[in-house]
Amino acid sequence: MSKHILLLTFLFFALNILAQETLKTGSEERTNWGTLLSKSSNFYQQEEAKHIADNIVLFQRKSGGWPKNINMARELTQNEVRIVTNNKTNKDATIDNSTTYTQLRFLAKIYKATPKKKYLRSFNKGFDYLMEAQYPNGGWPQFYPLREGYYSHITFNDDAMTGVMYLLHDIVQQTPDFSFIDKTRLKQAKVAEQKGLNIILTTQIDLNGQKAGWCAQYDEETLEPADARSYELASISGKETVTIIYYLMSLTNPSQKVKTAIANACQWLEDAKIEGYKLVYIPDSNAAENYNRILKKDKNGPDLWARFYNLKTGKPLYVDRGRKICNRYNEISYERRNNYVYIEQFAHKLLTEDFPQWKKKHGIE
Repeated sequence: MSKHILLLTFLFFALNILAQETLKTGSEERTNWGTLLSKSSNFYQQEEAKHIADNIVLFQRKSGGWPKNINMARELTQNEVRIVTNNKTNKDATIDNSTTYTQLRFLAKIYKATPKKKYLRSFNKGFDYLMEAQYPNGGWPQFYPLREGYYSHITFNDDAMTGVMYLLHDIVQQTPDFSFIDKTRLKQAKVAEQKGLNIILTTQIDLNGQKAGWCAQYDEETLEPADARSYELASISGKETVTIIYYLMSLTNPSQKVKTAIANACQWLEDAKIEGYKLVYIPDSNAAENYNRILKKDKNGPDLWARFYNLKTGKPLYVDRGRKICNRYNEISYERRNNYVYIEQFAHKLLTEDFPQWKKKHGIE
């Protein structure tokens, strides 16, 4: 092969990789699904909505799911359309970062407003993907087709599985957006949601003889709490526990098991809150983010919860990259402390407003 041909080949692959990278965007540029899904039905009859829906159909993988961290609302160049089309067989479909179940919600809305068969076909294919991805025990992996490592764990992290459960619940309840679901898929959704609910109740963690919260991910076979990234060790999650509780509280006719699980988890959160501190942002022109986030003693500080709690002691667990255990929040490296949420007011609204209202609604003292 001549040097000229080798150079052209290299340039072709380099440009192709660069073009693929442009499809990935920073978080500030990702599609704002929350805003789009909250728009009125009139929006879904407009060209902007149809353009987004067409992009969703384009990005859908052959497996039926969608890849994450891609702005599907922007205009694509002809070269990008070609690349996306060629990537149909990529095995990168996921429920991570609000992916797949969010695209399905958008497709449902636009199909109701503009009943085009291509949107229905895409929705059904995505729904079938979720049914196929569910483990027999009821959990969902982060990626499907399966990948080695923590990607195969049953994943509550960043609300992955709970996002799917909310979608299934709305389908089962036949909310207006999903009134078009055929009988076969409606039956499948009922079975899948019940299996998912069962695995949620089964995996609630026991801490010193009392039911507590949930881990962010579980081994798909043993159902034991599992590690993910090197700073996300097996633990009780203050953040994901709150999301799971909200899903359980959304159930129309909760069983006694569900009520007990909610009550126990909320009691654990009450016991696990961190008092007498507040997060402060100190300006720092020498720091990468121009500020330094630290935890400072403050008797009037808001109630806080750690992202992770030790499975045996129940104490806050601060883990830096490389699985390094830190004794205090402020000992975490600058990079992780300022680019990852280790502590926040995760359960404040739940415990002060929503849980009390839920108890009153269900006649619970």
